[in-house]
Amino acid sequence: MKPYWIFYLLMMSVGGLGANPNYVKVEALPPVPKREFRGVWVTTVHNVDWPSKAGLSMEEQQQEFIAILDRCVELNLNAVVLQIRSQCDTIWPSKIEPWCPWFTGTMGMDPGYDPLAFALKETHRRGLELHAWLNPFRVINSRYVNPSKTHLAVSHKKSLRYYGDKVWLEPTQEFARKRVLEVVKEVLTNYDVDAIHLDDYFYPYPVKNEKGEWRQFNDYYSWTAYKESGGELTKGDWRREHVNDFVRDLRAEVKEVKPWVKFGISPFGIYRPGYPEQVKAGLDTYETLYTDVLLWWQEGWVDYLAPQLYWDTTHPQLGFAGLYDWWRDENVVQRHLWPGIATYRIKTEQRSAKESLRQIEIARSHNNLPNGTGHLHFSMKSLMENVSNVNGILKGGAYSEIALVPESPWLIRKTAPTIAAEVTKTSDSEFSLSWSGGESEDNVRWWVLQTQDKGKWKIDRVLPKGVRSFKVQGSPAMIALTPVGLAGELGNPAAFERME
Repeated sequence: MKPYWIFYLLMMSVGGLGANPNYVKVEALPPVPKREFRGVWVTTVHNVDWPSKAGLSMEEQQQEFIAILDRCVELNLNAVVLQIRSQCDTIWPSKIEPWCPWFTGTMGMDPGYDPLAFALKETHRRGLELHAWLNPFRVINSRYVNPSKTHLAVSHKKSLRYYGDKVWLEPTQEFARKRVLEVVKEVLTNYDVDAIHLDDYFYPYPVKNEKGEWRQFNDYYSWTAYKESGGELTKGDWRREHVNDFVRDLRAEVKEVKPWVKFGISPFGIYRPGYPEQVKAGLDTYETLYTDVLLWWQEGWVDYLAPQLYWDTTHPQLGFAGLYDWWRDENVVQRHLWPGIATYRIKTEQRSAKESLRQIEIARSHNNLPNGTGHLHFSMKSLMENVSNVNGILKGGAYSEIALVPESPWLIRKTAPTIAAEVTKTSDSEFSLSWSGGESEDNVRWWVLQTQDKGKWKIDRVLPKGVRSFKVQGSPAMIALTPVGLAGELGNPAAFERME
């Protein structure tokens, strides 16, 4: 006779199980939950994804975001990468920079609530991570934007660099780098975000003037001062050195304020022509954006890299698999590789919706990391519009089950709690699971609920750390609850088996 059967009979003889004669706690362990990062970019600049247009009421804006989150849950995604600072303006009540215009139509105007706080609460409530996406050095994204009086475009005109129809901060300037660090610290101090995320905008993408000539980024005076002071670097190395210092300093700040928060960057998908060998042409980000992404990757300055691999699997030079394999092989410190997938191109380029599925399958099969695979979609609009039934294709294949975000074992790790849990019957088809983690509950990020029926386990829910009870529908053969720590590590589960 199994030990838990002895326990069960003894408890029944004294009425110890009382209101719960159907489930008994057992020592059996559930399988390790499936792990994969499934993210989506939610863009605020120019109302690409959210809100759909400026000037909507607070209630309309919030309902739009809830619809986005409900779609994420429907598709079994697990992370939202939300753009919170697109051009030195914010979607939270910052003491440093003005409100963005994407909610009200006017930069500096209060939308009447805190969109970041609202988004964070609703995202976590659904068991999804929220990554705070910032653009570091872009001041004005378009000449159609009218800056407010407190915006850098007005208050710090001497620090501005004009390039095409955009306005930029100069990354070699200490003021520019410190400004970003100050804003990120404000976010980390006041909001429980899961990651700080930067995209590919450090120096601007090159554009041509009216004569068809490439425009030059205007840092003449800074460069001249550097050379006159005895500087020996080339202009390209000088620019890259300052961007490198910024990335390293930003990572250090994130880890100092909240060591468990991830730091990720989404660079252009090509490092430079010749890397890998089949890449004969394309944008050279090393020489044009002045980003040495390979250095950041190999030094472990990022917790995850999300290169924008936006080309088809059939592209002769820039095929998804070849680029993915190159980034994977250069991942010498074993950080997360979560490539960006151009789901938006299904609509704009008549790409097959199955192409997104193929790229997800390649990322899974070519992955050699011990902590799980992952990817991100750009952008949410394509999933909301369900272009070419991409949602059905993904849900019927890659996303048929819930997955937990992979562990980041190099981040802070603390002792996960030992759960005191119980299951009580509330009706013939519903059971209530309640639990406590005691003094160690501060070390919990999520609770993962798994159920087993007919011999098959699945993740039923990922619950935020503040939840202490959940109603389980039906009568699964087994129920298990496992704490998930700050770095994504699994604690000791509490498991229950149904007694017939």
